[in-house]
Amino acid sequence: ESKNFKKKAIYVRGAAAEDGMYGIGGSSFQISGAYSTFSSWVQDSVSEENSKANFTNKKQATAYIKIKNGYSGYKLARHYSKATLLYRSDQPFQINLRADNYVNDYVLNPAYSIGKYTWSVSPQKSIKISFTKGKFPTVYGVALDGAKGVAVDNFAMRGSSALGFDKMNKGQYSRQLKEMNVRCVVLQYGINVVPNVRSDYGYYKNILVRQLGSIKAAYPGVSIIVIGPSDMSKNNGGQKVSYTNVPLIRDAMKEAAFETGSCFWDLYEAMGGKNSMVAWVNKGLAQKDYTHFSFKGAKYVGEMFYEAIMQEIDKEIE
Repeated sequence: ESKNFKKKAIYVRGAAAEDGMYGIGGSSFQISGAYSTFSSWVQDSVSEENSKANFTNKKQATAYIKIKNGYSGYKLARHYSKATLLYRSDQPFQINLRADNYVNDYVLNPAYSIGKYTWSVSPQKSIKISFTKGKFPTVYGVALDGAKGVAVDNFAMRGSSALGFDKMNKGQYSRQLKEMNVRCVVLQYGINVVPNVRSDYGYYKNILVRQLGSIKAAYPGVSIIVIGPSDMSKNNGGQKVSYTNVPLIRDAMKEAAFETGSCFWDLYEAMGGKNSMVAWVNKGLAQKDYTHFSFKGAKYVGEMFYEAIMQEIDKEIE
């Protein structure tokens, strides 16, 4: 995005949105700079669809979102057939959409809670959305989806321990989950808590119960899967050994999940349990910080997670 996008997020210290209005990933973007304003609609035809929006002539600051297509990862994740802008605005505004050689202007209507505008596009290289006329909206995100199958949207919350969902406006969050047809929320946390070594993690369980309860309250009936922490190693006398508190954090997360009617997947045990991170590093499945997975390892974890889900589905079918 352009440099005048300012991020508000539940997981960034000092960057909270005062009104609690965030996107479903816990973040939103406000755009600064001069802008023109909407003045009137001019009906140039009997059809309302052909009416034209007039804006003042004030020079508009440059503001845009540009998304380049990736060249790694699964093929289905690299290609999409529709793009959806999620926003909030109290006035009409105009955007310019550029998808490879396709270029067109669109006027989007006000949306006081959550606006959603979808284009059918399949660019090979990139897509760019420029905000060319009118008051800048609050941007909640751009969703890139295919025409069928299960859509998975990943939100990286670096440094987060799952705090902040209880600070989100419940009505706003609920409307977005419904608009995006969300059926399952997957939360993977815990590793950022590991360096804070304690003998009891009841406090963290209580935090998670509050966060999971907030999601359930916003969207009753939604399925939630909590993924526990992976193994994590530290140096001990020249040898890499597991942090002894990882199982305690895992247990706290599991208790919070079950207490709120959520599912739990034990990544620590799936890796092999105590000191498994060392083996993963030696096999190229994890990085040499003994904390994060490599691309190969992350792919393997994803496959294990998928298999675990399918096994439970097969049990239900039987």
